[in-house]
Amino acid sequence: QASRAETADNAATQVRGLEFFMFDPKPTREERGRTFSVRAEKGERDPESGVWTLEQTQAIVYNETGEPMTIRAAKCFFDEENGIARLTGGVVVETTDMQLDVNEIEWNNERGEAVTNGAATLKRGETVLETSRVIINPSEEQLICYQTHGTIAFNEETP
Repeated sequence: QASRAETADNAATQVRGLEFFMFDPKPTREERGRTFSVRAEKGERDPESGVWTLEQTQAIVYNETGEPMTIRAAKCFFDEENGIARLTGGVVVETTDMQLDVNEIEWNNERGEAVTNGAATLKRGETVLETSRVIINPSEEQLICYQTHGTIAFNEETP
């Protein structure tokens, strides 16, 4: 379902019920596996840049070695040509045992990592950390936090 919204110079297409995918840029096997997908209630493509502005989004970062990471956000700017998705507005990143709250996070498909833009709160059970920046590399199962403080719960059972 699409509707046209005419502007003075260009035309933008508004669409409902969208889903976009990114695939492994350096596959180690014949099939290129999914690395990232995003679903949105509605979106609009900028005719000049080709970037989609998506609203009410849920993204998935795929990981061959574990469970996928989900990201919910108010908006996603999806740039398929450059392999970048920037999610903004009340962003919640979740794995099976961790939650990260942040205002903005950017997935870079070439590097295979997500980087927060600004402060973030990481929660895992009773552990709560405040950090200025987080880099998540799912394929390496790596989480790097900068300028971090908070409470770490030892001897805690993982959910």
